[in-house]
Amino acid sequence: MRGRDEEDVAALLSTIRDPLRRLAIVATGAPHDVTVADWRTSMAGTLSRCTGMCAGYVLDGAALERVSELLPGVWTSPSVGSAPSYLVWTPPTRRTPSATPG
Repeated sequence: MRGRDEEDVAALLSTIRDPLRRLAIVATGAPHDVTVADWRTSMAGTLSRCTGMCAGYVLDGAALERVSELLPGVWTSPSVGSAPSYLVWTPPTRRTPSATPG
């Protein structure tokens, strides 16, 4: 995801905040020594094992900064160091009434 694309960033934030969301969201930035394109390819291979369980996003530096501005405190550092940062947002918990014998 490119940070200069405000619509994409807004869509990600909307998805994270959606109270009806059912899938986890995994967001990551690329390590400094790996291009965003190469990291996206690597993460696509890794997350292919999670099909139907999560949505994955690879953010460029500008997108990391923008998300950090709009969701303060989610990354310990907006700029990713030599090891990539991962964030996982799980779906909101829903309580369903338990069935009572009747």
